[in-house]
Amino acid sequence: MKLTIFALLVIFTIVVIAEPAVKPPRPPPVKPIRPNPPVKPIRPHP
Repeated sequence: MKLTIFALLVIFTIVVIAEPAVKPPRPPPVKPIRPNPPVKPIRPHP
């Protein structure tokens, strides 16, 4: 039983280490920069 767990751990670590090398790094999704809405000055209520 311990052997299978150890084998799974080894396979898992190999996959985790090898995955970034296999996949090309994706560029982060570029969000369009929206201008902030104009801030209205808060008037105190009479």
